[in-house]
Amino acid sequence: MINLDKSVLEKSFKNVLSTSFDIREGEYTRTFFMTFYIFLIISANLILKPTVISLFLSEFGIEQLPIAFIFVAVFAAGVITFYSYSLTVASIKVIIKRTLFYSNISFLLFWILLEINFLSG
Repeated sequence: MINLDKSVLEKSFKNVLSTSFDIREGEYTRTFFMTFYIFLIISANLILKPTVISLFLSEFGIEQLPIAFIFVAVFAAGVITFYSYSLTVASIKVIIKRTLFYSNISFLLFWILLEINFLSG
């Protein structure tokens, strides 16, 4: 029977990670959390996107879907352009803080509008 000591497995795993992905000593914890963060974002996207599309289709119909996709693409291009410009003017920490602030404000605004049935009139 092969002796699978925890330290041997850990060293072997770290060796594979460091040679495959160029992860240096001391970066394993940060790399794990970044990978977990991306996993959560992708999981949320995979769950929410079909839900949003089905809600859109039930409200507006399939005829309006291409227009919505074009609107999203144009809006995303504008946001990317603004972010690229912002990176030349401000530091990344300032941009991240402002993004989080404005995202929270917009979520709060949408929540309030949904609570007062803004779409119903």
